[in-house]
Amino acid sequence: MNDARHTRTGNALLWSSIFCDKENRFDPVYGKAGGGDAVFFKRMMERGHVFIWCNEAVVFETVTPERYKKSYYIKRAFTRGMTEALETRFLSFGTLRSAVAIPVYSAALPFALLAGPHVFMRYLTKECDHLAKILAYLGIKPIRERPY
Repeated sequence: MNDARHTRTGNALLWSSIFCDKENRFDPVYGKAGGGDAVFFKRMMERGHVFIWCNEAVVFETVTPERYKKSYYIKRAFTRGMTEALETRFLSFGTLRSAVAIPVYSAALPFALLAGPHVFMRYLTKECDHLAKILAYLGIKPIRERPY
């Protein structure tokens, strides 16, 4: 697996030796807002560690009722945006992309709603990703503690 976006810690099995190096730890800067697991996997992959997906593994996960709500996905989008701001420089192409995306998605949302609630939510969460990133650069953290 070469893309850290597809990694999760909820059911990961890691060799304990990976944590012998103090540089290979979860960064406490992410605190209770979350996102540190994704950053951890990205950093480990950049250092040459390999993570393998096992599609045959049996995993059971309890899905809480909160995860059935639209607000859950919006909060997750805010968390992702805040994490992205911590991982990228303010003066970057990504920031420019977010600055352009916010008004574009805002203008598109009424039309997305006409296409159906699933399309609306897809674009609303993208909007929240970009908005949270810009707000985080301004020192505003819409999510203080991981709500999920």
